[in-house]
Amino acid sequence: MKKKSALAAILSLCLAVAVVVPCMATALARSAPNQDPTEYLEQTMISMGYTPEGNYQIDEIYSENLTPNGYEYSFTLGDSPCYALMIREVEGENTYYDIMEIFFDTPSPFAQATGKKVYVDMFTYIDAAEQGFFDLSSGVELTQEQVREIAEQGNFVYEYTGRANGDYEEISYARRTVNEFEFEYGLPENCYSQQPNSCGNVAGANILQYYDIKYPNLIPNFEPLITTVYETRYRRHTDDDNAEYALYNVTDQLYYDMKTDKNNGTTYTDFKTGLTAYIERRGYNRVYTSVIASTGFNYTYYKMQVRSGYPVALFLETYNLSQGPLKDRDENIDYVGVNYYTVPHVMVGSGFLDIDYYNKNGIIFRIENWLKVSSGDSVFGNGYMRMYDNEQFNGAIGVKIY
Repeated sequence: MKKKSALAAILSLCLAVAVVVPCMATALARSAPNQDPTEYLEQTMISMGYTPEGNYQIDEIYSENLTPNGYEYSFTLGDSPCYALMIREVEGENTYYDIMEIFFDTPSPFAQATGKKVYVDMFTYIDAAEQGFFDLSSGVELTQEQVREIAEQGNFVYEYTGRANGDYEEISYARRTVNEFEFEYGLPENCYSQQPNSCGNVAGANILQYYDIKYPNLIPNFEPLITTVYETRYRRHTDDDNAEYALYNVTDQLYYDMKTDKNNGTTYTDFKTGLTAYIERRGYNRVYTSVIASTGFNYTYYKMQVRSGYPVALFLETYNLSQGPLKDRDENIDYVGVNYYTVPHVMVGSGFLDIDYYNKNGIIFRIENWLKVSSGDSVFGNGYMRMYDNEQFNGAIGVKIY
């Protein structure tokens, strides 16, 4: 194999949405201390609505230093191949496991590996064969330095917070005030496409599914919501075959309408013209409103758009993702973990969360502003992006369909 630069290709988060399989809606909590990893896997599957069938093929996965750092599980549900990748974390006398990927209806990406299976970054699968390191997705040969660089920029570190080149902290306060807003039902959390580099198309499809509640002809032969015993939520492609085909079709159509390039994705301009073409073919109109001012992203404009019921497409050069501030039930403490990414991406905002933190003297000592987002990330799902925290906008538009 010829050596060539591989980092640009294998570090793109948008490649993750090209997987045509059901995906995790949110990042999963790690195992209990010293829990058997198979028991942890099965508990996770049950929590996602699947019935474990056993017969696991278990293999070790390795760090960039070729030391074991977790397990690959290959198994079947019915006749469908499935896999899970979990990393091991050791804290003092306790060992924990954390599932980083779990997918159904697809075989393990390490299935063709001939050497040690190196897993240092989500959606990057490296074969440490006798001849050297090879990226299993592209066949590109990597140097040891490139593998180390991937590990340093990886989408996880082996810690409880599961953060990606990120930050974790505890915010202690005397009291706090919260101002928040989100669309009813939020936004869809679909994150898949049959085409590569489709984050822009997935973002457009999530906008269309949101509006399909009001304008049912936007996505033909499709009901955007499903009511369960516990909740009403957006229909996902796993709910039935018709939903699966309808959502595949709309993301595929947007792939062509937006002139998406399989290597570079879509542009800001092509996103707008492609989404317009789709909307007008379905018999509707649209208005795009920029929320970028002369000084950059305008948080006030953004809040005006979402309060009016208009999702905002976010075009980012760098960004962060989080589950938001997680409040301690018994103490005045918020736990905040933030993952940082340095690849271009498109996602959609549907709300906001503003928190003012007060000290014991009644003085505000900290203000946090968060966007509620449909991330398009097949592992992360829907969550938050913290404002003024290493994000870089290339554009942002409110989308009104009527």
